[in-house]
Amino acid sequence: AGYGNAIGIGEADFTTERLASQMDRTATYANAIAAGVPESARLPIVLPALDDAVRAALQTCGLDDWSQAAIVRIKNTLHLDTIWVSDALAGAVDAHPHLAWKEGT
Repeated sequence: AGYGNAIGIGEADFTTERLASQMDRTATYANAIAAGVPESARLPIVLPALDDAVRAALQTCGLDDWSQAAIVRIKNTLHLDTIWVSDALAGAVDAHPHLAWKEGT
């Protein structure tokens, strides 16, 4: 959420208490109404921490082996130059001509 505006949070199935507590509902709702997409401001299931949210999301996927989960994590939509990917996506990063491993990862 940028500056407390959590427009787009409705796209998520799970989020953290930290994000939900920082959400400026007035700004978020105003943006959703102005854009004509009220569903973009709907709240997902709120869990205590990121690990809890990821664990809950993986439970809904029906995966027997979570190490096979293809997960991409971004800081926010303003900072897409650095992303985190799960081990299951390492081969895709290696094969993609526009992606590179950041030193220290």
